[in-house]
Amino acid sequence: MAKWIKTAQATCALAAVLTASFGAMAAPMSFSIERAGNRDIVGAVGEITSATPQDFARFAAANLVDAGREGIVLLHSPGGSVGASMRLGRMFREAGLSAAVARIAPVASGPRIEGGECYSACAYALMGAARRFVPPSSSLGIHRMSIPQGAGRVYAEPRYVEMLARYASSMGVDPEVVYAAETIAPDDLHIVSRTELAHWRLAGQKF
Repeated sequence: MAKWIKTAQATCALAAVLTASFGAMAAPMSFSIERAGNRDIVGAVGEITSATPQDFARFAAANLVDAGREGIVLLHSPGGSVGASMRLGRMFREAGLSAAVARIAPVASGPRIEGGECYSACAYALMGAARRFVPPSSSLGIHRMSIPQGAGRVYAEPRYVEMLARYASSMGVDPEVVYAAETIAPDDLHIVSRTELAHWRLAGQKF
């Protein structure tokens, strides 16, 4: 667990302010857990903020303590901090967690898994998981990262785009997805197709 906390505290000045988020502001990401047989299902819902990796480290320390159990994180997020999303993704990988774009929906008969959305910076958290899934009922969306400044925006320098591409490659994802995202205006959103999910080695459909 100390390794997770060390990863969560790693900083990059540019990463701290670059954001990629789509839609209205959401509450900061929160975590919940359901037990299903030998699997721990973690619900991760909300915006990824600078505090999210540390929040997850605390959550994991309290809830993911049995190394014999399989863990999967269900992501439902509009995005948020790019740097925090990468740190969160690395934590997923270090913990051997899988991830799916989905959410836990409470119903009278008990919780069930429904389709979810993973937009903008959320895609970089998803990349870190040991195995990744985007079911047909869910959607993964990408666009350009930027820093809001006054009435305009400041965009990532090439060196940061390259750093993000290297991160994707280190996670087994085609870095072309990063370059593709940078061609999409920050107010637009490209929903990644099933063909692209496979071509970029981003995710499968069933988990």
